[in-house]
Amino acid sequence: MARRGAPQRAGTKSNTAERVDVRLGRYDSDGSIPVEITGRRARVEGGIPNETVRLALHGRRDRPTAEVVSILEPSPERVVPRCPVVATCGGCEWQHLSSAGQLTHKAAIVRRLLAAQRLPTRIDAIHPMDPPWGYRIRAQIALGAEAGFRVRRGKQIVGLRTCPVSHPSISRLLEDVNRLLRLRTLPDYRGRALLHAQVVGSPESPGLQLVLEGVDGLRLEPNVAARATADALMALRGVTSVALQLGAGDIEQLAGPALSPIRLLGHDLLLPPGSFFQSNWTLLPRLLERALELADITPGMFAADIYGGVGVFGLFMAEQ
Repeated sequence: MARRGAPQRAGTKSNTAERVDVRLGRYDSDGSIPVEITGRRARVEGGIPNETVRLALHGRRDRPTAEVVSILEPSPERVVPRCPVVATCGGCEWQHLSSAGQLTHKAAIVRRLLAAQRLPTRIDAIHPMDPPWGYRIRAQIALGAEAGFRVRRGKQIVGLRTCPVSHPSISRLLEDVNRLLRLRTLPDYRGRALLHAQVVGSPESPGLQLVLEGVDGLRLEPNVAARATADALMALRGVTSVALQLGAGDIEQLAGPALSPIRLLGHDLLLPPGSFFQSNWTLLPRLLERALELADITPGMFAADIYGGVGVFGLFMAEQ
């Protein structure tokens, strides 16, 4: 149910945002909450199911963007986000939701998605992290006059010195890269370069594998300037290698080894720069062990690790 202000002709842009009060329903699969207001559909970010919120509708009347401007009846699952820039940064969407609430709503989304495909929907157990912070071992850092993450649905940079959901090695990297930018040891790429950071090594002795990539029309070449940038990055705490992304699939190693070991369940996997690896080092061993248990692989069976990145699941299945 939504209560709204004065109507306006559909298809026109409003100079002043329309305000409506809405009781929110359940999350959609992308983590937003769909709402319908007098026949118009919009998606709400920053809300929680069963809350009553005041929305500001921006843009076209027939295709509005909904922004939560006031919480009228908050959910008991609502918490104060730990990150001060969560409202603008494009990295997190559910920090306003308690950790227990996140697990509950994620499980509900998984059940609905499985049921829609007529697949078994039973969830045997939920494995939380304690604490649920500092777990992400991958990051895409935008470089300009400062380093940080891009804003949600935009290319401006939110300057960061730390990130509560990223591995401490990545937070240190953000701090160190911003220091080099202030000293002008690194060039100002004006937001047209990304630094892909991957934590490697082991939980006890982590390192950082970095890949520098030009975007938005900027092509970086393995020249003297790029190698000077690589040298400056290699001098930072924990950095073990730096590579340059030249094009689709083409990578030039600038400093350090081309393959970086990453330890998982007693094995050292060799990770090429620019390849995909699971972002949650904390829960990956549990996920892998459970997948192997359910797969029940026996000698002579064939397994396809589709869209598998470095093929972690296939590699461990091959040992069965």
